[in-house]
Amino acid sequence: MGRMAVSLIIMAVFASAPAVAYAHAPSNVDVSMTDSGRVQVVVTHAVGNPKAHYIYKIEVKVNGEKVEEKEYKEQIGNQQVDSFGIAGLKAGDKVEAQAYCIKGGDRKGEMIIE
Repeated sequence: MGRMAVSLIIMAVFASAPAVAYAHAPSNVDVSMTDSGRVQVVVTHAVGNPKAHYIYKIEVKVNGEKVEEKEYKEQIGNQQVDSFGIAGLKAGDKVEAQAYCIKGGDRKGEMIIE
């Protein structure tokens, strides 16, 4: 590889570094049951501008099978909060929620139904 090609690769890596530095996975995904029997997902994702940098999607799985998915256009403050009505949940079921950042990164949370 020539010097010019190496220089171009190095420049490309450094040019993309600022975008990657601002992208980050949510810091926490909390999955719980509400008193009304809905699955509540609270995603903590601290950002400077939640209209441009936000959790854009939450997927919910029960025992490994996707049962719900919601997409968002912004988040309010430093959290994305939603609840899901999932029929037929029973003791021992594993409920997982995966949250995705619009700028990259994701995190999962889970609970076992009691």
